[in-house]
Parts: sequence; C-alpha cells; structure tokens
Amino acid sequence: MPPQKQNEFDKWYEEEKNHQFCLDEALAEYCTNDVQILTEALIAFRKKFMEISKKKNTQPGSSQEGIDILRDAMTIASACMKHFRLNHLQPQHLAIVPEKGYENCDNQSELALKYLQWYEETRGVQIQSAHSEGGEHVVAGRYKIDGYIKEEDRAIEVNGCAWHACQKCFGNDLYKILPNGKTMAKTIEDDENRLAIIRRNIKNVDIIWECEIRQMLRRSKNMRKSFANYHNKGPINIRDCYFGGRTGPLQMYFDADAEQHKIGYLDFNSLYPSTIATTAFPVGHPKIHVVPLAEQKVNWNSGDQIPFKGILKVFLIPPSKLDVPVIPVKFDERLLFPLCR
Repeated sequence: MPPQKQNEFDKWYEEEKNHQFCLDEALAEYCTNDVQILTEALIAFRKKFMEISKKKNTQPGSSQEGIDILRDAMTIASACMKHFRLNHLQPQHLAIVPEKGYENCDNQSELALKYLQWYEETRGVQIQSAHSEGGEHVVAGRYKIDGYIKEEDRAIEVNGCAWHACQKCFGNDLYKILPNGKTMAKTIEDDENRLAIIRRNIKNVDIIWECEIRQMLRRSKNMRKSFANYHNKGPINIRDCYFGGRTGPLQMYFDADAEQHKIGYLDFNSLYPSTIATTAFPVGHPKIHVVPLAEQKVNWNSGDQIPFKGILKVFLIPPSKLDVPVIPVKFDERLLFPLCR
C-alpha cells in the first residue's frame, strides 16, 4: 500500500473503529459489490483479449474472432501461450525434442555405464559407449556394442541378468519366460548368434554379467566409490534447464517482542516476466557438441569463461558460504536448493 493510501486508511480507521455496524449486512454488501466488479472486469478483459489475439493477416473472406478466455483457456498462462502460438510463433522456431534426446538414441543401463567408466579409470583406456560422440560402436551394420576399445579391438558386453538369461540367477529351465517376453532358450539362442557375428568382426570380446558386477562391488571399496561418483553424461534433458522457481520461509518461527520488534512484509515482484522478456532462448534444433573427456574438467568461475553459447550439461560445485542457495536440484521429484558437495 502506498504511503499516502496508508495514511488515508489510518485516518479513516481511527474515525470508524468504534462505530457499530451489522456484520451480516456489511458482508452481503461487500460480496455483492465484489462480484459485480469482478463480472464487469471479466467481461471487459474478455473483449480486450479477443481484440488483441485476433489473428493477423487472415485470408480474404476468412474470420478469426480471437481467443475467448472463458472458452479456450483455463488460466492466463494458457491464454497467453495460445495467443503466442496463433500470432507470434514463427516457422522452424519451436523444435519438437526427440523422445530420447538429441545426443543419441542408444539405450544402455546406468549400471553398464558406471562399469565402463570404472573400467576406463582403472585401465587407462578410452571406451566408446552410448554416451560417446557417435553413440555405440556398431558391428555388421546392426549389432551395437556396449563398450568398444579401438586400440585393443576389444568389445565389452554388459549383460543384464534378466534380459540375457543368466543361468546363475534364473536356473536351467529353458522354457521360463523372461521379462523380455522370450523364453530362456530363445534368449540364449539369440545371444549366441549375435556373439558369433561380433567375434567374427572383433578380435577380443569380454562378457560381464550384472550379478558379477554386483559381487565385485561388494568386494571392492574403490569400485563402490567410483560408482558413487558417477555423473550421468547422457543426453541433455531440455526441461532441466527451465525450472527452479520457489517460495518458502527462511525461518519457520520467530517470537516477536512488541516493544523491540515490529513485524512487516515485503512484496517481491516475480522475475519471470522480465527474465523471459530479456533472456535469449534457443531457436530451432541445436548443433550437438560432445566435449572430449580430457577437456571436461574445467574451473569456470564466471559466464565469460565459458567458450560455448547454448545449453550445457555441467556438474556444479556450489559455494559453501552462501546464505541463500541459488542453483536447484531434484531428488525424488522434490525441488531442493542445497549447498552440499
């Protein structure tokens, strides 16, 4: 409330605070007046929005009444988005992101990726995997290899026990139906045929089973540490770049002494409109750049040090002395603003 209005209110309150009135009549009059104002404002807003959102450059003889907020949109955000799409969205500007991201379309379990990274670290080799530039190595034009070491001509296959019929875990019942919908016999046959083709094209082929990796993890502390420190280097999820709004108290309870403290409030304006109006947004489909492993460890402290302009997938180390954290992260579908390392 502006200071002048506050003074007027305080003066009126002092004059009227002892005046008796009928609460039921006052509430009825207030509510009736409130509804009347809202109705008139809504009608005026509907008319104005239909005029503003009327489609420009329509063909002769065609008609476009604009967006009716009472019929076409439930919220002001959806109404504005419809207006944007109808009158302002340019061709080839808003890209439809592929379901599996832009970087590649190779599926690979996180356990396999953690194992391949650990293999790289312990043996000092570079492995081509699903998250490498170009994706997984392909044999005979159709068979993708989980990990491939070019210098050694070595293939590393990480077999999930449930998907490749591990007989240690699932026994010897060849007619058992696995989660892939096939019997153990059919799964084993398909795997043997696939491995035969791979072995004809690659000199060294190593097979490691999921249950064997888990046994190794139980025995090796260093391996567990490597797995715990794994950072997913997979395709960028574009939606991860555009979230982070928050509301919340910094202190849940404060005992205010009336003689020493005065409770007030500050009204903060939302930063969304100004940010959206002044921030550059990507247009169209991106050009993908995969940073080589040797160049991934950087010490950027400001935006001027970043050599790329675009959306980056990075691992941030937050300052430990901030009073209010800035960068959000999601854990179990909850948005948090931590300062932990």
